[in-house]
Amino acid sequence: MTPRYIADYGSKKYHIYDRVKVEFIMNLSLDVFRTLTWMKEPGDIAIESAHGSKISKWSASQAWKDETQIREFYSLCEKRDIELRFLPEISISKWRKLYYKNAKKTDKVDLLTWAKAIENHPHIWDVALRPKNVEFHDPNEEIDLENLTKLTAGNFYKQQLKNVSRIVSAADIPYKKTVPGQIAYDPDCIDAVARRLQNHNTDKNSNHGKIINGVAYGTFNGIDIKLSLLDILGIGMDKKGRWKHPSKETQYVTCMMLLIDQDGNRYVNPLTKKPIGFKMIKQFGMVSSSFHMKPGFLRPKFYHH
Repeated sequence: MTPRYIADYGSKKYHIYDRVKVEFIMNLSLDVFRTLTWMKEPGDIAIESAHGSKISKWSASQAWKDETQIREFYSLCEKRDIELRFLPEISISKWRKLYYKNAKKTDKVDLLTWAKAIENHPHIWDVALRPKNVEFHDPNEEIDLENLTKLTAGNFYKQQLKNVSRIVSAADIPYKKTVPGQIAYDPDCIDAVARRLQNHNTDKNSNHGKIINGVAYGTFNGIDIKLSLLDILGIGMDKKGRWKHPSKETQYVTCMMLLIDQDGNRYVNPLTKKPIGFKMIKQFGMVSSSFHMKPGFLRPKFYHH
């Protein structure tokens, strides 16, 4: 059973769930956890990325002292032939609502939630972040723009989003009347977005639903779903064959805020010199403090304007 152990961190202690013995190992100190003295039988470990691959003196999500200490833990796992991987903490609330909807959030419930999610969706483990791909940078610290990595480039994008959200919010006018809003609602921009959605197709080998010519097909709770991407943003044509303004402004403004800055220019990846792609948007933009999540969609925090 891979991974055998699922780990979590809460109340300044580490907690383990053994999927083979179906038992918990609770309230471990950092020293006990990182030295693996609790592991009586060998097995691979999964832990949320926030607890196992990040370091910040401002964070309450982990207890690591510094990068050296956490790298030593990675080396110990490798030495003992233990596969260590990191789970996306942003997904836990979705799985908890699915499997333990009426249960109170606790460390044990979260461990059981991950166990159930991985059992039903093995790809979660397959694509999980590995230690060799981990970079360390506190997003609250200054970024060295002369020596960027994928992580610091993503954090730079995140900082840009925060600054732009402050600038746009300070204008205290509807988004449509701001510089980026005027560009976002320009007929040429709406036309570009609509045509992009109309022509979107997923990889034919994808196992996570199909999108064919801008229409998504899938199954949800046993029900077959057919949904136009244009309908998600509320984009339709008028009687003269021209694209109307998107009727679902929350979704459209969210997309535009993740794509263009206060001057209406596309955000550019400083490493590739190309426009920011979806992978970076999802990893760094959708978890930016400029945005927050509601069930079913994401929106800028300043959307009350």
